[in-house]
Amino acid sequence: SDSSVVLKPASGVSHTLTAIFSVASFTSGIPDKFSYNSPIASSIKPTNGPTLETATISLFGSNFADIPHTIRGQVDVLGCATSTFVSETSLTCVTPVAVGIAKRIEATVGQQVNSLTNAFSYDLPNSFIVAPTFGPTTGDIVITFFGDNFGTTSSASNANIGDSACTSSSWISDTSVLCTVAPGIGIDHQPSLTMHGNTDSTTNLFSYQPPSVSGLHPRVASSTGSSTISVFGSDFGPLVGTQRVQLGDTMCEATTWVSDSSLDCRLSAGRGSAKAAAVSVASLTGSVVGLFSYKAAAVSSLEPVQAPSTGSSFVTAYGADFGTTGYTLPVKLGSTPCEASIWRSDSSFVCKVPSGVGNDLAVAVDTGSTINAQFSYVQAHVSGVTPLRVPATGSAVVTLFGSGFGQQSSANRGATVSGTATSSLAWTSDTSLSLQVAPGQGNGQQLELTISTFESILSAAFSYDHGRIASVVSASGNGPVTGSTSLTIQGSNFGIQDYSIAVAFIGATKCEASVWSSESSMVCKVPSGRGYQDVSANLDTYVSTVANSFTFDVFSVSSVASEGALPTTGSVSVTLLGTNLGVYSESSSARVGGTACPATQWIADSSVACRTPSGVGTGKVVTLSIQREEKDAGVGDNQVYRLQAQTHATPGNGPGPGSATITILGTGFGEQGYTPLIRIGDTSCESTAWTAESSLSCKLPKGNAAARSVIATLVNRVSTLSKSFSYDSGELTDVSKQNGPSTGSVVITLLGQNFGFED
Repeated sequence: SDSSVVLKPASGVSHTLTAIFSVASFTSGIPDKFSYNSPIASSIKPTNGPTLETATISLFGSNFADIPHTIRGQVDVLGCATSTFVSETSLTCVTPVAVGIAKRIEATVGQQVNSLTNAFSYDLPNSFIVAPTFGPTTGDIVITFFGDNFGTTSSASNANIGDSACTSSSWISDTSVLCTVAPGIGIDHQPSLTMHGNTDSTTNLFSYQPPSVSGLHPRVASSTGSSTISVFGSDFGPLVGTQRVQLGDTMCEATTWVSDSSLDCRLSAGRGSAKAAAVSVASLTGSVVGLFSYKAAAVSSLEPVQAPSTGSSFVTAYGADFGTTGYTLPVKLGSTPCEASIWRSDSSFVCKVPSGVGNDLAVAVDTGSTINAQFSYVQAHVSGVTPLRVPATGSAVVTLFGSGFGQQSSANRGATVSGTATSSLAWTSDTSLSLQVAPGQGNGQQLELTISTFESILSAAFSYDHGRIASVVSASGNGPVTGSTSLTIQGSNFGIQDYSIAVAFIGATKCEASVWSSESSMVCKVPSGRGYQDVSANLDTYVSTVANSFTFDVFSVSSVASEGALPTTGSVSVTLLGTNLGVYSESSSARVGGTACPATQWIADSSVACRTPSGVGTGKVVTLSIQREEKDAGVGDNQVYRLQAQTHATPGNGPGPGSATITILGTGFGEQGYTPLIRIGDTSCESTAWTAESSLSCKLPKGNAAARSVIATLVNRVSTLSKSFSYDSGELTDVSKQNGPSTGSVVITLLGQNFGFED
């Protein structure tokens, strides 16, 4: 009509177009009155694509028109690399390189825009593994996430280890991202990587290193606790409050974090040594054994210090570091635990004494205890034994009575009988023991009982039955004086073979050897000896004797051997020959006549030498004495002393009145002990004297004869020196009157010398 026109618009795009109407040369327009329908995007296909490669996606919808150059598409904020019109209901878009999910797709046709939200996603990042998988609790190490679809350099990434974000993360490539680990603790943390809102976790886990303990200070502390122990090491973690310190089996009262390498422990009360020090952080624990010890208990005194061996009494120990009431103290007296130990305080406890024996026993609370007090059981004491006499063969059982013998399990119990140990001691009770006696001999055996360090001695506790000799048996009944033959001594209670105190004697002389044969016999190797002898055996302290039961052969002397007559001075050796003259050690003596030889020397059982005494005479009997026996060798042709011989007298003359002394020289005059008889002619010297073996002296008798013989007699030997001495001749020197009457009958006196002493 004149007021309306119907138009059929051409295809096109855009909105708020101006409507222009032309009639002839006239034109009229109405602005913003006409718009084409806006494009509508309804779906895409595919809905995802790679991050580093382009992909072609199709956008489906309507009103895309048929004017390609006016159409463009966008993925999120990046335009498609290319967009292509396919039809009014579809477009294609080549995706740009990017990352992300739930991207908005926009379709612009002309100036009209339509979008499809959450329509397209890039392939999600895949975190396969991280390396390394562990690190220190201080963090600050770099680990690598390995995977794919991590995008480009500009890709934003956030990495986490468990609930803790990495202090920094850096994109390296589409397949790796670096993470600087934050401080932390624990194990099996899940690493995750978030890129553009997309999070993925690795297939392996990351753990922080467990704590490691290197030392403590101090390493020894009081058992009462509450002191501070510094623990050193590594990987104790950050200040998170999960650190715990344990010493041995006991947790510290409190644990204070100081640094990743140091913790402080407020010590709990406890006891013991060489305890492990353990640090727990989260679920991880590190420990070192034997690093810490509580102070060893110190025992300073006991009350009382002695108790009966039967036990069950109580002693109180005083000291320090006995621990707290919660501890059962492993108290020992010596090596034996108390029957019960009762804690009283850190400085005292009570021990119920076990049965036992011993002296100066240490009181130990545990290994390493300081011990300044010692405990003793009442000393063992032996008061008696029954029976009091036992066979010498042994095997008898005696019972020991007393006190303090302890219990059956008491160790170090032994006994000796007169110094000989016995192993057959058996416990009966605290007051009695039984002892199987070993073979032996003698009275008053001393019994010494040892229990632990105690000794109790009972003198003359018991006696062995006396050994007795019944008879002596030898092959011939007697034997040579040289000994070395054997005889058998028979009797009883001689003991056993290894018992060596039985000694036999022949008289007072010990047998050369005493050999045990049996409990009833022994053999004596006969010593040298003489005469009838008793046979005895000294069986320890008891002597048994059979009187005159053995006889030595009697000796005899058959001859004397010498070389010619004996000098009167003696000192030559003659040999006495015979049998059974004995042995070197025997005392023998010989006599020549009645004079003992100065020395008698044994040569052999058949000969003895005699050094002759001085003497004179013939037919001397040689007698040999051995002990109380004497035998004569008889009179032989050679048992004579040499004859004396005179050579001359000096001076050869002497005064008639006598009293002058002359010397007779010669040989064989014997020793001084002999008194010679000297005559001048028929007149004996007034006195004679022996001067030497070669000289005699004579005090002249009165005489006046000339040329007289000198006769010397020694014992029964006479020697004569014929006409060897003269008295001085008479000499006239004056007369009393020089004249006289011729009738004579006057007496005149002639004066002179050597006129003699008688007419």
